[in-house]
Amino acid sequence: MRDVDVSIFDKEAFGLPDSCILDKDGNLSQVHFEDTLGIPRKYRPSRGKAIRGDFQPTIEVHSQRKFRAIHFCTMVAIQVAKKLPIIPSGDHLASWEAQVFNRFVPGWHLAQIETCTALSALDEKEREKVTETYRALAGRKGGDALIAFAYEIYATLQTALDNWQDCDEGRRQLLADVVFACFTLFGPDVITLALRKVPTLFDYYTHMMGKRTPADQKSVSGVAGKFKVVAGRALLAAHKSHSEDTNVVATMLSFYEQVRDSGCRWD
Repeated sequence: MRDVDVSIFDKEAFGLPDSCILDKDGNLSQVHFEDTLGIPRKYRPSRGKAIRGDFQPTIEVHSQRKFRAIHFCTMVAIQVAKKLPIIPSGDHLASWEAQVFNRFVPGWHLAQIETCTALSALDEKEREKVTETYRALAGRKGGDALIAFAYEIYATLQTALDNWQDCDEGRRQLLADVVFACFTLFGPDVITLALRKVPTLFDYYTHMMGKRTPADQKSVSGVAGKFKVVAGRALLAAHKSHSEDTNVVATMLSFYEQVRDSGCRWD
């Protein structure tokens, strides 16, 4: 394994893989991020199209691990319950993790729960650790079924990483994204174990690892700290207000509005 610092991959991790935030010239790009998520034009912050009451899909917002975890679980729980497909474009509330999983295993969230055996195959101690890591960020949204669906992706990923040397660059990029998406939900052990199989994994996370230009540093340093404070408060409010009788969509939209009103913008 390379001599690299993995300590940034923690509960407060801030960043995203290069694939979704850097354009073809290697520049940090809000437009490229919107294209990656397939955000409809009328909801794109880069076009000044944000609407009050809806969240703004900016790099700053999605760079927060805590936000991505609760957003993933809330949105996918609805898609599982209503048996809705995860679409590659046209959804202004798109979850990056959900889309990455769907590129890796199409329809992963609509599987029969009986076929998802990876989580139940763990010993009790390991199973509790996985579940507690997930719930520490996302609460109980989606229940045990959603944890099982997501962990099945992680188990499938392990075999794919074993075959890394046989993959073309496009496949490797996807696998690096899946690793990162699994880290969002299941914590830093995902990164540590993946690095043992793929020592060059961090080549796909150069921006997050700090290999930024002075211009990049200036563009994000002013918003990162402020957003973490606002997002933390908003997430706490969302958790406290959530119950079985709470409309989870309304709860999340309230969260998005707080994030938007924080003044975090992409300059």
